[in-house]
Amino acid sequence: MSDRLAFAFTSNQDSSQDAVLASYQFGNNEWTQSWYTGQTSKFGPAIAVFDNKLWVAFVVSNGSNDIFVCSSSDGTHWSPAVVTGQSSQFPPTLAAFNNKLWLAYVANNSSNAVLVSSSPDGSSWSGSIDTNQSSLCTPSIAVFNNSLRIAFIAHDKEILTASSKEGLGWSTASHSGQTSKCAPTLAVFNGNLWVAFVASNPGNGILICSSSDGRAWSGATDTGQTSIWAPSLAAVDSTLWLAFVADNSSGEVLVSSSSNGTHWSGSALTGAQSTNAPSATLLNLSGVVTA
Repeated sequence: MSDRLAFAFTSNQDSSQDAVLASYQFGNNEWTQSWYTGQTSKFGPAIAVFDNKLWVAFVVSNGSNDIFVCSSSDGTHWSPAVVTGQSSQFPPTLAAFNNKLWLAYVANNSSNAVLVSSSPDGSSWSGSIDTNQSSLCTPSIAVFNNSLRIAFIAHDKEILTASSKEGLGWSTASHSGQTSKCAPTLAVFNGNLWVAFVASNPGNGILICSSSDGRAWSGATDTGQTSIWAPSLAAVDSTLWLAFVADNSSGEVLVSSSSNGTHWSGSALTGAQSTNAPSATLLNLSGVVTA
């Protein structure tokens, strides 16, 4: 099976309010039905592949703001939710690094500290590790040049990045020169680190820029897409994909793609509708459904 794109999202289309679902690409702009994970969330979920399983992290839909994870080896049958011992006032993000699953999130208090936590198996989680950064939006986490990288919005709306070789000690923040009204998203593609974001103006345009070292960033490129919420990036083989919710009241989850990060396709429907920003990932599990 070739690599494909997957995304997780929340939906009000069934009897469960803000149900966490996942959908998988099985052809060119062809998508599976959306599969219910058995969980609900007040925010958009995060999705990643780790230990030959698909993992979803989410904030439970109650007043605790606790972060839970669940997993699936085939995309249709999901494990019960596991508590991570962490909580957040915004959605979390996920990445696999150094044989561990990593969670990045904003503290569930007025400090707005950007924190990370890790697990070797998805069940036992470390305590929170402070990156010495703070944000008023969800951070994004990715692996680039053998380091963990986070991107986040500073209090003045500038997109900043920081890195760590082992996830414990973190660098000072690097400036991207870009601003956004909501959370950025990271992906590695063609040897560069890419960040996509919604412009901090009324137009809601989705912009993207790149860096060869994670510190010096290119100018922003307009993808030609717009969204009411944060987008999500994922690299699949020789294509960079953008998943986002339409810039209207439909809640439609759309995708757009690029072979070079500069020229982007028009938007395509996935058949999913979401109540929050979606999260996308490379799907390379042999057992996942194809129809």
